[in-house]
Order: sequence, then structure tokens, then C-alpha cells
Amino acid sequence: MSKLMQGALISICLFMLCPAPFNAAEGETWGMLDDERSAAREMDTSASGEVLSVNLDEKIITVLSGGNTATYFIEEATSFASASSLADISAGDTVSIDYYVFQYKNFAETIILEAQNSGMADNSGTKKNLPPVLVD
Repeated sequence: MSKLMQGALISICLFMLCPAPFNAAEGETWGMLDDERSAAREMDTSASGEVLSVNLDEKIITVLSGGNTATYFIEEATSFASASSLADISAGDTVSIDYYVFQYKNFAETIILEAQNSGMADNSGTKKNLPPVLVD
């Protein structure tokens, strides 16, 4: 076997042994660990309030609920009982939130739920980072 062939074989073996770098493509769905997701849903499964703003591009909705402002990152508006799609929600609408759906933001950043009454943010509204977990 020539030295060129040996070098190529060694390179291929090393490449296969090295772990692939973590690379989350934009558009992939990210969520919390199952326990955390369940806990978040149990904490507040019937929140409702007035919609302050909707960002269709980033799939973010800001809701005033119980005197506190909460920002929800959502996949689809199926997480809102009063709407069939995110495009159906406008500022000033009142929504009833069945459960939280978490969506990627800016590639592989940690997923954040900013909600003062959910236990995932402290009373000052400071965001707590949750471990990113790729979900099916």
C-alpha cells in the first residue's frame, strides 16, 4: 500500500472517530427536557390575557396575563385555544393558552420562557436559561 493510500486511510479513520460538531440548523424545533416541559404545563395550563404584540417572523407572541407581561415562543398557534393559526392573532385579542410550545431562537441558543408566573422566570422577569434539547 502506498504512503498516499495509507495517509488517506488514516485520515478517513480519524474523521470517522471524531465526534461531529454540534450544529443546529435554523428551523429545527428545540424544546425543554420532558420533565421541565411537563412542569411548565402543570404550572400554568389555563393562562389567558390580552395580546400586546405578535411577531409572525420570529413566532413570538407577547401576552398581558394577570397584570404581568409574558413572552411566548411558539411553533404554531395551536397552543392558543382561541386561534387556529398564529396569523389569526392580533394585538388587542384575548387568548386562552392551553399549553406552552417552545421554539428555537437564533439557531442553538438556549430556549427561554419569559413568564413571571410560570416558575421559569424570577419575579423581576429575569429569564432563566433552559438546556437545549432537540425534539422530534
